[in-house]
Amino acid sequence: MAKLTIITEPHPVLHQVARRIQPGKLDLAKLYLDMQETMAEAEGVGLAAPQVGLPIRFIIASVGGEVRPFVNPKIVWSSSQSEVDEEGCLSIPGLYGLVERAVEVEVEFEDLEFNRHRQRFAGFDARVIQHEIDHLNGILISDRALGGLYEGRRRESQRTEEEMTI
Repeated sequence: MAKLTIITEPHPVLHQVARRIQPGKLDLAKLYLDMQETMAEAEGVGLAAPQVGLPIRFIIASVGGEVRPFVNPKIVWSSSQSEVDEEGCLSIPGLYGLVERAVEVEVEFEDLEFNRHRQRFAGFDARVIQHEIDHLNGILISDRALGGLYEGRRRESQRTEEEMTI
C-alpha cells in the first residue's frame, strides 16, 4: 500500500466530471487499498478518486461500519425528505459548511470485479455517499454550502470530528 496525495482546492481536477471505468484498465484493488490508507491517515470517512488526482468514477466510503469501494456509482433515487448538517472535506481543509442532503438514497454501482449492485443508504451513510458522488461530478461542498464556508466547526454534533470530514 502507498499513501496518496490528497488534491486540494483550487486544483482543476476537483471540478471535472470523472470518466467511467472500464474493466481491465486499472488495478482497482491496489487503488482501493492505497485510497483506504490515505483516507485513514487523513481521518476521513470517504474519498473520491478525483481527490487523489484521478478523474475516474471511483469512491471509497465508510458505510455500515466498513470501508467499501464503489466503482461507477450513480444515485438512482433520493428521498424527498432532506436535512441540513455540517460537512467538511479533505480537499478543502479547515473549512466547513451547512449542506442539505437527502436522508436516504439508492445507489447503483459496481464492485472491484465489476459485478453490479443496487443498495439503499440512509442517515450519515447516505450523506457520505452523496458527498463522494458529488466529487465525481465536479461538485464540492463550496458549491452546496448554505451561506458559504467558514473556518472551524460551528455546530455541536454527536458525531466525532473524524466522522465530519468527508
